[in-house]
Amino acid sequence: MNTLEQMIAKAEKETSLRKRAISLRDEGDALLETMTQDKMAADGLNHLDAYDAVVKSDLGGAILRHREEASRFIESQPAQD
Repeated sequence: MNTLEQMIAKAEKETSLRKRAISLRDEGDALLETMTQDKMAADGLNHLDAYDAVVKSDLGGAILRHREEASRFIESQPAQD
């Protein structure tokens, strides 16, 4: 199971759609940051260049698309706390 599948599986445990979207957004941010840090260490890049390389990769791009879609959903829904 890759990190994108793990991110989605974790979000599916949430009971409300808004909470699922929040989980996807937050997990996506964390995964992208981890991938960026790994890229920085491996290739000696600065943060911005490493992030750019990550989101241009197939996996990083997929994570970013899911994260952005979740973020748009969250913005369209009122908080129900």
